[in-house]
Amino acid sequence: MAESPRKMFLAGATGQLGSRLVAEWIRIRQPCVVLTRRPQRVPAAWLGALGNNGEKLIEVVPGDPLVPGDWQKHLTQASGVVNLCGENIIAKRWSAPFKELLRTSRLVSTANIRQYLVEAKNPCPVVNASGIGFYGGLGTDEVDESSPGGDDFLATLCMDWEREIFGPTLPGQRQVALRTGVVLDPKAGALAKMLPLFRWGLGGTLGWGTNYTNWIHHADLTGLILHALSCASVDGPINAVAPNALTNQEFAQTLGRVMHRPAFCSVPIPMIRLALGEVAKGLITQHRVKPRVALDTGYTFQFAHLKPALEDLLG
Repeated sequence: MAESPRKMFLAGATGQLGSRLVAEWIRIRQPCVVLTRRPQRVPAAWLGALGNNGEKLIEVVPGDPLVPGDWQKHLTQASGVVNLCGENIIAKRWSAPFKELLRTSRLVSTANIRQYLVEAKNPCPVVNASGIGFYGGLGTDEVDESSPGGDDFLATLCMDWEREIFGPTLPGQRQVALRTGVVLDPKAGALAKMLPLFRWGLGGTLGWGTNYTNWIHHADLTGLILHALSCASVDGPINAVAPNALTNQEFAQTLGRVMHRPAFCSVPIPMIRLALGEVAKGLITQHRVKPRVALDTGYTFQFAHLKPALEDLLG
């Protein structure tokens, strides 16, 4: 009897990024285990997906990544682990309780996965979510994976998160921190929120428009996760951004041209701060982030430039 193929393990499967990753695994017939607190939200197509030998491709495991439990046993034989858990940074204003939730949802889920892999002596590669907020919100200089972290709340959160990612591991185990930028997806995230404004002719820049928008097409984010899992040279942080960041003004103008809409409006910085509070720092003052590790390890971006990326997403 042929041995069953080892499965990938995914935490955070029902979010927009997790769903797209599962869809790609189904397309390439890669078996996987998906951990979710809401199994009722799993698409029916996942449950009916079959591999080349008729086996189920997707095994749905109910469980909370913040609470150790039986779900951890599925890590024992995993061929690779992807952890995308973490409360949405811009879901609400950063009150003290919400800041604690942002930390707990990231650090505890990461610790529960990493520590169990060590106990199970499974040295499979782990790709764990992080963010370009690591570099801090101030400045417009160019940074890459070798650059130091910042000192604001978001930077501190990312640095603490990555200390958990890169905690004690097994010899030879690769731990990858996926420092993600603005993920372009018309169904979710920043782009989905921008589209109605641009359709109504109200699109434009945030603040002065000179801050950088470090974007990535959702297909390249999925591609980078697969690249990080399979490429032995990827070990440590990797910036998940396209190689051609634009200023916010350039981004807005390009989106306006693709949508055949004006992009003349501008949201003043005081208004952004009034509406969003401390979270505004991460939106209006950001470095230009370069994906040095991705390029140096041979990843080829499907969408390296913004205009073709938007045309693909909105065409």
